[in-house]
Amino acid sequence: MQKEQIAALAHDLKTPLTVIQGNVDLISETELDEEQRLYAEYISSSSEQMQLYIRTLIDISRAASGYQLHMEDIDVLSYVEQLRGQIDALCQTKKIGLQMELEHLPDVLSVDKLLLERAIMNVINNALDYSPQDSSIHISIIGGKPHLKITVTDAGPGFSQEDLLHAKEQFYMADYSRSSNLHFGMGLFITKSIVQQHGGQLDLSNSEKTGGAQVTILIPY
Repeated sequence: MQKEQIAALAHDLKTPLTVIQGNVDLISETELDEEQRLYAEYISSSSEQMQLYIRTLIDISRAASGYQLHMEDIDVLSYVEQLRGQIDALCQTKKIGLQMELEHLPDVLSVDKLLLERAIMNVINNALDYSPQDSSIHISIIGGKPHLKITVTDAGPGFSQEDLLHAKEQFYMADYSRSSNLHFGMGLFITKSIVQQHGGQLDLSNSEKTGGAQVTILIPY
């Protein structure tokens, strides 16, 4: 009941926030002095932040109760190439290099392609957030029964021992070395939920090569 109430409240909050955002947009289009424009910007940025909180609440309820999977057979190589395009664009905006290794990919994989993409991109975004500028992230996608193995490695500070024990838990906040005010301890929890619903596994470690975080997703096929 608590999960249902959280989800319902989060949805209900979207309506008044939309009204607030719409009205501040209209106010911003009128003639304002410098002080009034500053106040309007405060309202707008706070409204956007609240919308982020609401999306997080909705994600909490969905991940905790289980996503509804829409399984379909996908062309793995085509899917990976589409992901590569997205990841490469993100890397370029953050001035991070991308190294990608593909081996023995199966022709077809039965997954919920949108949720799996979300799980992978959560890991990618975390890796980019903690990568030093001008470093690289390394992604390997390797097939071989019984799992497709997707590994993302960055060159950042890596996971602490506490992170390795608890980072996949709901609301866990990392220590200062990998903390981010934007993730609310939910990114890896959501990824774990999606991967487990596919019958897979999420593993965390630190790379011996870079010293950075290494996240591995195993999807059975």
